[in-house]
Amino acid sequence: MKLGKKGFALHEVFIIEGVRSPIGKVKGAFSQVHPNDLASYVMQSLFEKTQIPAEDAELVVFGCMNMIGEQSLNIGRNAWLSGGLPIHVPAVSMDYQGGSGLQAINTAAGLIQTGQYHLIVAGGVENLSRVPFGSGPSHYGNPISDSWVSQHQSVHPGYSAELVAEKYGYTRRDLDHFAYQSHLKAARARKEGRFAKEIVPYQLSDGRYIEHDECIRENVQFEKMTTLSTPFKEDGVVTAANCSALGDGSAALLLASKAYIEKHNIQPRAKIVSQGVAGVDPTLMLMGTVPSTTKALHARGLSIQDIDVFEINESFASALLGWMEELDVEEKKVNPNGGSIALGDPVGATGVRLILSLLNQMEHRDLEIGAATINCGGGMGVTTIIDCNVSL
Repeated sequence: MKLGKKGFALHEVFIIEGVRSPIGKVKGAFSQVHPNDLASYVMQSLFEKTQIPAEDAELVVFGCMNMIGEQSLNIGRNAWLSGGLPIHVPAVSMDYQGGSGLQAINTAAGLIQTGQYHLIVAGGVENLSRVPFGSGPSHYGNPISDSWVSQHQSVHPGYSAELVAEKYGYTRRDLDHFAYQSHLKAARARKEGRFAKEIVPYQLSDGRYIEHDECIRENVQFEKMTTLSTPFKEDGVVTAANCSALGDGSAALLLASKAYIEKHNIQPRAKIVSQGVAGVDPTLMLMGTVPSTTKALHARGLSIQDIDVFEINESFASALLGWMEELDVEEKKVNPNGGSIALGDPVGATGVRLILSLLNQMEHRDLEIGAATINCGGGMGVTTIIDCNVSL
């Protein structure tokens, strides 16, 4: 137990377990699955895997970016009830844009740190097949007001990625090469069964089981990638090949206090040791990971060199390369099993997927300290650092 800035006690937060669905292509396997059902299945699977009674949960914190239509009216609560889980457990849903899932974890961890909560489900969901990207503004008006525009330049994330590439001097070949490597790494990891520990297969209504991520291209062709158009800027460098593939999916973790795991004799997989959030220029919105990572490191007196492995969302290759350059991160430490360019990006769930990928990679290689970070629309970043060397 540590003292916070105001002198009150901060309780330790542990990750007991986590699971995720496979990531489906947009208009793919999960296009006929209601997001409530996808998320509830993941939460049910989490309790089945751990054999912890769902009645013990005190709260559900769920991330989702497009909280309209089927994902509205507090999807965390709706998903929980859809799974027939105990009605006395409340839920809160949060929109932190692309970082919603990771910020759900950080929010849940903060509540446990206060000592008021002992067992929380933290997760995220997004079904872009059924609630398409940008469907909120298209149906209900522009969320960007005139006063906002008078102070900031409103740009598409893809154009922001072009600005980042221009700032750092990245070429089309730089970005395509990184994307190509992401597919190769992800295809190799899937072939070697490295995702099996985190994925719970989903049975569709027609009886088929979906066991693997649909977006990974095992036979990706670099030369074909170089022929794609640049939709965000004429003669630009950002294409559909070097940014994340949008997808459908859900993921969840079970977080607990030290008191809970000691009382029930549970061996946790990791401990959450630090979090960081930050805001940046919304025009260069993709670089929020730089200050959020720095904040998370400084909060615990860590340096970049102390982190054994990183999982960072591959929203756009230019943003990830810029983050690496700014913080002097070695490429060999980043996304060793590929990232969202290959796996897909079910936006609200992606931050939770990053933590799961981080956990499994650290356990596989016997690493100690890892960090997950993700950029967010509107010019924000969120980072979480975990420690797998847990001794009670």
